[in-house]
Amino acid sequence: MDRELTYTDTYFEAGNRALPKWHGSAEKLEKLARDVLERTRAIEGSALYTRIYWSAANSGYKDNLFEKSAVDWAEMSKGMDDVLARYPSQWNINHFAHFACLAGDYEKAREMIERIEHQPMMELWGGAWSYYGCKWWAELTS
Repeated sequence: MDRELTYTDTYFEAGNRALPKWHGSAEKLEKLARDVLERTRAIEGSALYTRIYWSAANSGYKDNLFEKSAVDWAEMSKGMDDVLARYPSQWNINHFAHFACLAGDYEKAREMIERIEHQPMMELWGGAWSYYGCKWWAELTS
């Protein structure tokens, strides 16, 4: 990690190995994410913290990331903004809107949903119900 400070695949692999399904734990994953955050904050802000948990969601936690991991939503939310500052793609915006809904942060979800252009990427949401349910809650609570 010292040699290739921002080589993300190293962190994703380490995060995968820290998952409970490989005899890791939520605490091990959080420790790794915090260590990476401290190492890379000056360059990446909180982006790699977010990306490690995004990878962990894809590899093991799925839609249970906020129930079963030790993720710090405030830090992840900051990291989403850091990622979008560099990479404001619709792919990222749709994912982050979905994460905000899963975290129950409907203000952040509404902010992200408003940035979705054309049609939402339903395959990232797990279907229309997930997207429209989130959108409804986000509008209701604003």
